[in-house]
Amino acid sequence: MKMPFAKHFCAAALAICAASAGSLAFAFPIITLPNVQFSGGGNGGPFTFNLARFTDFTISVDFVNDYNDDSWASDMLLGIIDPSGDAIEFGGYNLSFYLSHVADFPGSWGQAANGTYMASFSLAQILSMVPTFGEGGDYDFYLENGYFESLGAQYNNVTLEFVPVPASLALFGIGLAGLGWLQRKKV
Repeated sequence: MKMPFAKHFCAAALAICAASAGSLAFAFPIITLPNVQFSGGGNGGPFTFNLARFTDFTISVDFVNDYNDDSWASDMLLGIIDPSGDAIEFGGYNLSFYLSHVADFPGSWGQAANGTYMASFSLAQILSMVPTFGEGGDYDFYLENGYFESLGAQYNNVTLEFVPVPASLALFGIGLAGLGWLQRKKV
């Protein structure tokens, strides 16, 4: 009697593990936007990437200010448009894409020093302003130097790392637990 249940359980565990493993490979993207150098108001994009649903993301940028003008790392304006057309933006100084502005970059980015800058944002913060943002599919990313008076700044290696929706991790864990349980029963 117990054997048929174990076979069905094993088949279900394998199916869950396989399905969630496929979504995990899709849900952990780290994307790097092309390097851009532009004066105030200059922009690049769209850069299109396919993403699964996510909860949070971390952004890092290598900022270079060769002109030693008043350009800061926080002047970078990042626009993101999700597959349904909901659009958000981060940063910028005195320019905007006229999208829903959800956050500025941290105060530590408010300097002209060359270096790598990092910040994390939560989807909950974004959803408080744009409740329908975040469906899976093709996302468009735009970059702009948001300081209009800038002579030129480089935003290199702009990298975004996305955290998957917890359901994907839960499915994967259930599948692994089921396989572990089945293996224990065989011994």
